[in-house]
Amino acid sequence: MAKCEDCVVGLLGPCNDYCAFERELLEEQARELSQARGHTPGKFNKIERKAIWEAHCSQCGLLVSISLTPGPNQPDIFGSGLTLPCAVSTD
Repeated sequence: MAKCEDCVVGLLGPCNDYCAFERELLEEQARELSQARGHTPGKFNKIERKAIWEAHCSQCGLLVSISLTPGPNQPDIFGSGLTLPCAVSTD
């Protein structure tokens, strides 16, 4: 199921964020996982021409990303903000 990169919704007219529901669920999961490491992720911003959104920790700058089109055996949530603790966190 291709989205953004080859999404047919864009060919039929304005997208109006067709994948918002799926993306918002992934963003919420990514926030919870990164917050468990002490991070404070900011707003998720879309990478142009890719089905990837990313947010940086407002304290240390580490990245957490989500992908709506992960490759085979690739996670849909990834980034150093999921594996490394926040270096600035007061937790």
